[in-house]
Amino acid sequence: IGPGTGLGTCLVMQEGRKQQAIYTSEAGHNTLPYVDFKDRDMNEWRDILLNGLKKHYDPQTPITEHIVSGTGISNIYHLCISDSIPKDKKLRIPAEQVENLAKAGDENAIMTFKFFNAYLGAHAGTLAATTKTKHIFFCGGLMASPWVLEQLEQSPEFMDQFTERAALSNAMNWSTNPMIKVK
Repeated sequence: IGPGTGLGTCLVMQEGRKQQAIYTSEAGHNTLPYVDFKDRDMNEWRDILLNGLKKHYDPQTPITEHIVSGTGISNIYHLCISDSIPKDKKLRIPAEQVENLAKAGDENAIMTFKFFNAYLGAHAGTLAATTKTKHIFFCGGLMASPWVLEQLEQSPEFMDQFTERAALSNAMNWSTNPMIKVK
């Protein structure tokens, strides 16, 4: 799974130690998964976020890439600080700047990464459950940041959403032994 400019996803099919095939996909264009937070305030923010995405993109079906990507981080941040996403891409705050704001303690930027992590967990968990995978590898531009990786590894939002879905896979007991690799 490669969140960067977009959301790249592929599946590596193996038999034993011999690589068989790599299948690329547009899984980032899937309909945004439903995420239910344990925190009621997060659910209220989620609804605001989803309404903002529908106004900016498609009123029927926001896609995962609108949240789980560098553009997604910018989208979330803008919806946390206002009720819209700038149409002009030059006016958008890029993911790297949102990361720097989060590091400096900006509450909206911190909230942005909570949403990003939750939806990345939902996406990864759905893929784990539907493909019966044993490992998930993260790559892509966002995963090059040690801070983003640290946030992901410590994120209860990621693990809650991931295990809720991946636990459906009988390939492995994901809820107690997540095999998540960051490369």
